[in-house]
Amino acid sequence: MLLVACAKPKLKETVGFLVDNNYETYGFAILDTISVPCSIPKQTEAIFLTSSTPVSLIKHNNLPTYCVGENTAKKAKKAGFNVVYTGTGNAKDMAIDLKKLALAKNCWHPTSAVAKDDWYKLLPNINIHKSIAYIIKPEKNMPADLIELFNNKKITDILLMSPIGARTFAQLIVSCNLDVSNIKLITFSMAVMAEVKNFPFAQKITLPSPNLASINQI
Repeated sequence: MLLVACAKPKLKETVGFLVDNNYETYGFAILDTISVPCSIPKQTEAIFLTSSTPVSLIKHNNLPTYCVGENTAKKAKKAGFNVVYTGTGNAKDMAIDLKKLALAKNCWHPTSAVAKDDWYKLLPNINIHKSIAYIIKPEKNMPADLIELFNNKKITDILLMSPIGARTFAQLIVSCNLDVSNIKLITFSMAVMAEVKNFPFAQKITLPSPNLASINQI
């Protein structure tokens, strides 16, 4: 059985995709999100989306939107955003790509309080206004039935999609005293893998691209 541990707003769609692709799946909402009121700053000419979470929380005013990856771009387009760039890596990869393009000078980045913004320095000629659009609330407990699945060796694979989700899962491995030595770990990126690299998983795989479709390539 594949365990996918991700943010609650993404869980239903993620589990649905995996089930449709013939994976026996257990979905665990390891993170919840609490929206924070925010609005587009004056002078904003474009939007950065480094997660799909803000898509349902903000207005876009049809501004050009730069998306970190395929999943984010897909949800943004569905919500009516004017997506002009879709990345294939993380925020730093996106910034490196965008350095080659003629970008708007005043950009808005609606994100979470814990999101990293060190990639801003890769775009020194761009004014990036960061707004907190949501707060991430990590899950402190693991469901009893999921612990039982671990103890009975029913979980064979684990999919982790974000660094903070992986960090939270690492804490639960310790607090619940879980044995992961027989489990294959799959992560969306090296940043996610870094949060759980010290645990003795049977196998550790980082997907070639940070999207669900690439799970079928391993």
